[in-house]
Amino acid sequence: MSERTVKRPAPELAVLESTGIYWKSVYAALEEAGIQTYLVNARYVKQMPGRKTDVAGREWLAELARCGLLKASFVPPRDLRELRLLTRYRRKMSSYLAGEKNRLQKVLEDAGMRLGCLVSDIDGVSAQRMIAALAAGEKDPAKMAALAVGSMRRKQEDLVLTLEGDLSDRHRLLLQRITNHIR
Repeated sequence: MSERTVKRPAPELAVLESTGIYWKSVYAALEEAGIQTYLVNARYVKQMPGRKTDVAGREWLAELARCGLLKASFVPPRDLRELRLLTRYRRKMSSYLAGEKNRLQKVLEDAGMRLGCLVSDIDGVSAQRMIAALAAGEKDPAKMAALAVGSMRRKQEDLVLTLEGDLSDRHRLLLQRITNHIR
């Protein structure tokens, strides 16, 4: 007996529930195959009367689609979806960077050094030079204050007072790790 292959027609419409991110790869494959795809909000589908089990779920979605009772969610074109992916990543990295700068300032404050009160930007050139010196083991506040550049050079006396603190080896280790992570 030879097996006969049955040629099935391509589906006209595919319906997916938008749960988590699991729908994205399936949607992209269907989009690439040229099949019209409805992405429907799972909350909206659950409000429709009918069967709610996973087994009957796909049949129920197909029935709702046949009756025209489903409203497709907006799914932007592929280029825009990928651009959103990049911008979300960039925003997340910016958030991480801000968090690391805050941690850096907290480590200094824990050691009794309120450098953030004098500098407008803890990530500025002068502050970074002083933090690098602290992390490298420099203990003389006057030498660290001498690393200031630009308008910060006028604040030498205040910087010396600000940089007097009790920086332990653990503080130095944290400063090194955090500055490396920021870089």
